[in-house]
Amino acid sequence: MAAGDQDTSPTSPTEVGSDADAAHTPTTIAAPDRYQLVERLGEGGMGVVWKAHDVALDRTVALKVLHDRFLGSGHQAGLAAEARTMAKLSHPNVVVVYDVGEREGRTFLTMELVTGQPLSRWLETPIRARRPTAS
Repeated sequence: MAAGDQDTSPTSPTEVGSDADAAHTPTTIAAPDRYQLVERLGEGGMGVVWKAHDVALDRTVALKVLHDRFLGSGHQAGLAAEARTMAKLSHPNVVVVYDVGEREGRTFLTMELVTGQPLSRWLETPIRARRPTAS
């Protein structure tokens, strides 16, 4: 999950291209035959992060999709710029960016899925007890 995203309860598995939930989840995210949504991981100020299956490469990924209120604005260009910047980085504490794209006016970012606890929960622990939990 991206920093600042909130933990939410998972949804049932959904194929990309269907209406995944009533809270303005996009109807399509990428090539409908490329990604299958598995579980909603969290939501932040900019968008929603999903656990998804990349059918073409047979791997689990994180899919970040902007909220509806950012469609058609400079925020979509900002997400693409964020992806380009992140793709240039190689560090154990930075997720790998696999893809950035747009489908029907909606920008999405495909990234390495990092498992662990939400940042908000990790920050609640005493500093001495904090240890990285990502795998």
